[in-house]
Amino acid sequence: MLKKLKSFKWGYMVITLGLIAVGVCLIAMSNALVALAITIGCLLAVSGIIFGIVTLADKNRGFAFGFKIFFAAIALIGGVVTAIFNEGTVEILVSIFSLLLIVDASFKLNTTVMSKRYSLPLWWVILAISVTVIASGFFMIKYPPENVTTTSILLGIIFIIDAVSNFLSAFFLTEVEKCRKRDFIAESCPATESESDSSTDGEEDSNDESAESQTPDVEQTAEDSASDE
Repeated sequence: MLKKLKSFKWGYMVITLGLIAVGVCLIAMSNALVALAITIGCLLAVSGIIFGIVTLADKNRGFAFGFKIFFAAIALIGGVVTAIFNEGTVEILVSIFSLLLIVDASFKLNTTVMSKRYSLPLWWVILAISVTVIASGFFMIKYPPENVTTTSILLGIIFIIDAVSNFLSAFFLTEVEKCRKRDFIAESCPATESESDSSTDGEEDSNDESAESQTPDVEQTAEDSASDE
């Protein structure tokens, strides 16, 4: 039991819980993307202000002083623009989330290939879910809904579907590792048997050679005794 728990892919379970949490938040709070865009804008603006204050407080104002002030101003302005004009930021966030989902689902295709290779049952379930997530991600990037609420709900559903894929992958990958170990043991056992067979054949050949070498000695001894008589 402990071996099964240790070999289980717990990292996938953590990712599954995180994806479910994000999906539920996007569905339950339809304005979550707008709130996230405003939060990012505020954090960016505050970071620009703090960086500017720290730069101005530094007495050693060398060549990089002007660049630091410039970056602080850009961060401040960008944060304010992001917080006020949050619709454009929401589109960027949707594209980023969709790309992350596409990448994650693409990794599951490898799990599908390995599961099919070892003839695991229901391997096609992960394939269907992965293809669905990839297609949905490209759809959200190419044709995002104009309504922010609809966008948030659809994105939340895709997150939950991807979470199901991660949950199933934890079980499939555990079985794939078991099959790999069995194949490795099966491949190593014939090699050991062939080595033992070759060693046995070598011993038999050496015994035959020693017997043949002893035969002339016996014959020579018999001849010597006959001549003495």
